[in-house]
Amino acid sequence: MVGSPAHHPALSTCPPEILERIFKYACVDGGITGSSLSLVSRYIHNVSMGIRYQSIALDGLTQMRRFMCLLETIPPNSARVRDLFLSCYDKDGAAAVETRPLVSLSMPLKKPSWTQRLRRVLSSKATCVPESIVIRGSPQWAGRKTDDETRIMLNDCITKILSTVASNLEVLTMVMPEPWEVPLPHLDYPVLQDLTLFATQEGRDWWHISQTGKRSLPALQKLHLAGSQYIPSNIATLVNDSPSLTDICFSGLEMGISGFETGTDLRNILLGLLGLPIPIGEPFPRPTSFQRCLIRPRPPSHYGAQFSYARHVTVLDDLQKLAKDHHEVVVLRSQLWGLDVDEIVEEARDLWLDTVAGGLGCWDETEVDRFAEELSLVSYGYLPLSCSR
Repeated sequence: MVGSPAHHPALSTCPPEILERIFKYACVDGGITGSSLSLVSRYIHNVSMGIRYQSIALDGLTQMRRFMCLLETIPPNSARVRDLFLSCYDKDGAAAVETRPLVSLSMPLKKPSWTQRLRRVLSSKATCVPESIVIRGSPQWAGRKTDDETRIMLNDCITKILSTVASNLEVLTMVMPEPWEVPLPHLDYPVLQDLTLFATQEGRDWWHISQTGKRSLPALQKLHLAGSQYIPSNIATLVNDSPSLTDICFSGLEMGISGFETGTDLRNILLGLLGLPIPIGEPFPRPTSFQRCLIRPRPPSHYGAQFSYARHVTVLDDLQKLAKDHHEVVVLRSQLWGLDVDEIVEEARDLWLDTVAGGLGCWDETEVDRFAEELSLVSYGYLPLSCSR
């Protein structure tokens, strides 16, 4: 007589090597499944020990500190973090942040579309007021500003976490407030293959990071930088530290970091990657295995920005000419930044989850820029918004 299922639970009798393979494919959601596995039974808890930490997503200082405490309680070989998502912002919006009006970054790639966003703005009840008033006073731009003490504590936590998990890390995404110094501690990352950095705009001058030692990224193949808060020389250092780099994606860097020299920084970087002479500025390194550079333009996303849009159109035209002559450069369809910090965090998280699950992430070339169509949309949808009533 066959016993009841209660007397022969499948998981408790399944060989650990089979369970490990199953858990490996299941634990790709930032730690949700791994956390559940630890509570099923003692047997499942022990079998999943070396796998359930392979995909970890941490939002804000509180979660980072909890994870640091967890790392201290488990055997070093069990904390094999393969895919890591780090956001400096608490998911619930609490914990050591000031609320203030802010033009911040991001909009999810799949929702809503460029034209849907235009229609939403045009159909809203918002009135046409000067840019300075809208940016500083309109509640729809409300975002978060990380205080100085929290920034220091975040930096310490990130450094300690990466010091522990760097040896097994393959995919890393970080969302940081204006990481001018490229917030990647100077450690050895022997198997890191995919690195994404998202910069939010808070109005700070610098993100201080330790410059001691040398950063080693021998296996890094894909680098994605989103936002404009990066210094070209620091990007060059990061590229120099990555001899195996093949793919680079810049999202929002086309408006430049050099003030009035809009677009000059990105153009010089592209010229360096293509092995062409740079007329102005420091030379930029070309990785020996470099294959392509994707550019995701981010047009100004606030009202009253005629001058910003005019500059953006000029920069896009220049990038299009460069891409036409060099197949390594691909200009993707423009994408608006979102209205608050939460949106940039969710965009970064969506791309990270897609990459971890085997998707293309930001490396999807199907949305090639249709420049003429977007120019007509900009002219129709944005410039009239800056007019007086």
